[in-house]
Amino acid sequence: MATAKPIYVFGVVTRGDESNLVFIPEPEAKRLAAIYDAISAKTWGEFKRRMPTDDLQEVISYFVEDEEEMPSDDAKFEPDLLPGFCDGDWPDWTEQRMLEWVPRSIIQKYATMMTTAINESYPVLDVSRKDEIVAAIQNARFECREDQELVRSACRG
Repeated sequence: MATAKPIYVFGVVTRGDESNLVFIPEPEAKRLAAIYDAISAKTWGEFKRRMPTDDLQEVISYFVEDEEEMPSDDAKFEPDLLPGFCDGDWPDWTEQRMLEWVPRSIIQKYATMMTTAINESYPVLDVSRKDEIVAAIQNARFECREDQELVRSACRG
């Protein structure tokens, strides 16, 4: 029985003047989209209900480790209290994570590496070469499916 190919969803993410063709493993895209949805909650209870279970446990353990009390369910949700949120360290930055997800040979051939003010590099894949890049990723034994809405939801922030 053949093993199913991992599925990458892809779409274009635009920040300022820069457009980037972004590829994300589908389960990761769904997880990140759910986290960003939870971050838009009005109360902490709503945030907890919307969060993926494993990620919620990570947030709860942060409060426990720092011996802080997590706000009550009816308290106004304040994302700034989440670990790493204000620093941009959480949730994951999808463009940078492409360095882990997309085969290195494809990054080397098709990406321009960009560096932020805090010296974090990330690849930018040329949107005009979409068909060529998708074909290369599929040749690397991945399945690709365009899903602009899911990719944008997983890349907010």
